[in-house]
This record gives sequence, C-alpha cells and structure tokens, in this order.
Amino acid sequence: MDDQHKYLLLSNRVRLVSDLPTDMLINYMIQDSVMTSEDSEIIESKPTKMKKNEYFLDTLPTKGPNAFPSFLKALKEMEDPLYHFVNKKLQDPQPMKFPNQVSSRDNTDSPTPMNRDLPYSISVQDRNFPDERVSELQLNTFAGNMGADWKSFIRSLGLKENEIFHASGNANTPRDQIFSCLVKWKNRESDNATVRVLANKAKDHGLDIDTYAFLATQ
Repeated sequence: MDDQHKYLLLSNRVRLVSDLPTDMLINYMIQDSVMTSEDSEIIESKPTKMKKNEYFLDTLPTKGPNAFPSFLKALKEMEDPLYHFVNKKLQDPQPMKFPNQVSSRDNTDSPTPMNRDLPYSISVQDRNFPDERVSELQLNTFAGNMGADWKSFIRSLGLKENEIFHASGNANTPRDQIFSCLVKWKNRESDNATVRVLANKAKDHGLDIDTYAFLATQ
C-alpha cells in the first residue's frame, strides 16, 4: 500500500473505526485474496466493533499493493456510505504529515536511519517515553529508521521466523516488511504494545538512539 493510501486511513481513523462494517468487509477481502481466514478469526475474536475495526485498519496496510483498491471496491459493492466518504478524500488528497518521515527513502534497497537533523542530544535516561499504546504512525516512522539488521530486532520482540515470513511476505520494500512485522507485534501484544516498551526493547537491543528517540516526549 502506498503512503497516500496509508495516510488516508490514518487521518480518517476515528470515522473509520466508528463506522466500518468489518464483519462484511472481511469476506470481500478474503475473496480478493487480500486477507485470510486467520485474519477473519482474529477479527471475530475481538469483543467489540471498535476493536474489530481497529485490528482491520492496523492490518490492512500490511497486505500489499492490492489492499486499498480491494477495500474501496468492497465498500462500493456493499453500497456502504463510507465509499463516498473515502472516494471523496481520494479525489481531494491532503498533504501528508507523517511525523519525522522522509518518504523519498521508502524505495531504497534497505532502510537507513533518518531524522539526523533532530535535536537528539538529550540522553536516553533523560527521555520520557509515554506508557501509552504505540500508534501506527509511530511504527511507520520507527520502521523507516531501522537498519539492515532489522530481523534480529523483530525476533527480540518475540516473533518467530515463520511469523516474520508471513507478516512481511506481501510487502514491497524493506520498510514495509518491518512495518508489517511491527503491526503483527502490536496486534499480538494489544495494550502491552506501548511506546515505552518499544523504546526499552530498542535500547536493550542496542539500536542507534536515532532509531527511537522520536518516540520520547521532551
């Protein structure tokens, strides 16, 4: 999924979490071979509509280039009012405002650390990493900051080789592969997938501070 589509989902997340008919949408996405029966089972296990929609929106960007067209087509075929809402947003795109993100590096052969121009002189110990659930925006930025040895860090989060393979299989770039794995970790850990936990994991793994310093509130 390209950045413009990811941003559309993120910037309209409140409306989508509230109104998405995920119970029906998932069947269209399986029919298009975008999502799987495993995704359907996980969604079905969520206790509320909001939780189901949050999982759907967190997972959709990890499903490759056909994910958003399939999503939009499904809304249209269902004659859901959200189709007109989303399509209107597509026709009038807003400038993307991913935090600390340099999108021109997305298609490089391997992710490289970004944001070198930010004021990261404060020590790790002096930083305040909030104990709140990490957002998809933050995971996207974190993925862009990772280096070529990203798989070892993903393993340190508890993902096994087969999980890494399945999570990143549909991704087109290394950055998207990392993002997909981070989303899988977030969904599995649920409320335990906090900014503080991610920052501490990165620190313990010996990642460069530039990879995760943006997560701090100063």
